Amino acid sequence: MVIVRLESALAAVARSWGPAVAGLDDLVQALLEPPTWQLSSVLLGTTLLGAARIGEEALASCRALEFLDQALRLGQVNMEDPDEYIENNLLITDYLYARAIDEVISIDRPRVIALLAQAIMATGSDRSDGGFTDYRCRLIAAALEIGAYLGEVEGTEAEAVATAAARIGSAGPAGWAEIYPAGPVRDYLRRSVATAASG
Repeated sequence: MVIVRLESALAAVARSWGPAVAGLDDLVQALLEPPTWQLSSVLLGTTLLGAARIGEEALASCRALEFLDQALRLGQVNMEDPDEYIENNLLITDYLYARAIDEVISIDRPRVIALLAQAIMATGSDRSDGGFTDYRCRLIAAALEIGAYLGEVEGTEAEAVATAAARIGSAGPAGWAEIYPAGPVRDYLRRSVATAASG
């Protein structure tokens, strides 16, 4: 039953994506890739570890993460032609960052906005110091933390999510799964994170 609710919520995110991007400039829409919903799966799965249902706050947070994913993908500099990146993608990337934050401003949850901002800053820091390169792991960590916050996940579940988020956010996907206990939602979440990290 929980998995049915999760899949229903994921379908709701997908349905709401069309209207969310419909107002974007044609040039921006042309650069967007079809979302895989991997980050949304992680956020929704984590939310259901604590919450009985998924509300609009979680759906808006999913859309924000998907916009960030698009922005960070476009923000990856092609070192063979960095001028093309600067001309074509820089302003669009900034616009998508703003669009991501705009998705969650209306739900009035400063913690969610702070977690999204931290993911953006961490990714920027990674690139400037030449260290961590997989931006998606930063977003997966944010999805885990936002889901736990919105779902009011507590106890050992909260500890497992926090440890997984810290591990995948700092060291990538290797080894994070061992800390997750078994169970239907946890198994779904484990698969979602593994897929998102490899995609």
